[in-house]
Amino acid sequence: PAAASIALGLAIRFLLPIPAGVTGQAWSLLSIFVGTIAGIVLNPLPVGAWSMCSVTLALVTKTLTFQQAFSAFTLDVVWLIVSVFFIARAFVKTG
Repeated sequence: PAAASIALGLAIRFLLPIPAGVTGQAWSLLSIFVGTIAGIVLNPLPVGAWSMCSVTLALVTKTLTFQQAFSAFTLDVVWLIVSVFFIARAFVKTG
């Protein structure tokens, strides 16, 4: 599953031509995003680990800056969603 997700992202990035009007940075971000979604669906790692690998890849390839990659974590709505997942997990584990 991990190899398939990575291969899909690499295929989009390097085998498909970049459409006119789309920057190389945007195309790279699309390939990382598609690889991330494929990894979440195929589940080679837990969702959090796979997502952090994708964010790290975006930083290492300089597709996103650190500020851009982590700007969503400053939004209150993101933390609300995260806390709801923690509470739901607690209910599942404790019955």
